[in-house]
Amino acid sequence: MSATDLFPFSSSKDGLGKPRGLSNNLPYNFGFGIDKDNPLKPDFRETFDFLTLLNQMHVNLVNITIGSPYYTPHIQRPAVFPPSDGYLPPTDPLESVAAHIIAVRLIKSSFPDLILVGSGYSYLQHWLPNVAQYEVRNGHVDFVGLGRMVLSYPELPMDILKGNPIQKKKICRTFSDCTTGPRNGMASGCYPLDPYFRKRPEAIKIRSMRKARR
Repeated sequence: MSATDLFPFSSSKDGLGKPRGLSNNLPYNFGFGIDKDNPLKPDFRETFDFLTLLNQMHVNLVNITIGSPYYTPHIQRPAVFPPSDGYLPPTDPLESVAAHIIAVRLIKSSFPDLILVGSGYSYLQHWLPNVAQYEVRNGHVDFVGLGRMVLSYPELPMDILKGNPIQKKKICRTFSDCTTGPRNGMASGCYPLDPYFRKRPEAIKIRSMRKARR
């Protein structure tokens, strides 16, 4: 579940994401888990009401994320490079990673019996295992879910658990090609790092789309 939506962003003339039309849409009553008077900030009261309902229904395992991959991808999927139909991150992607972590910490402290899966860690790249270990060890989250990272580096969890050195050439660098592909009718995969997808004919088209975004 997305714990907070936030106001939709879109690309500005300089390519950066901006909450265009924000001042003309206040109060904003169309988001979930946001402050309607300042929809760039979360208000978790609605989120907590829904989690309470899930608890009552004996739904005990919840994967938490924030934002939307379509309306606020810089929050939902922190990355340096946007997909073909996206925008450049308006803030340091680390701020978005922190927003994920803070949201899960807050939920876990209020619902300690829920089993929570945290999201948004791939941008941490080679620091991902360190941050994940800290969050799990200190009871802030129960699991750390991996998405983009396992497209390029499916062996990462096993390497970490076995104490093997990290294979740096396989670490996801958040090029967003795995999102550009399916949004343009192509397969999703890590075109820059996975040898199989790098050799596919779609790889040339996706590379040209990435260069055009720059």
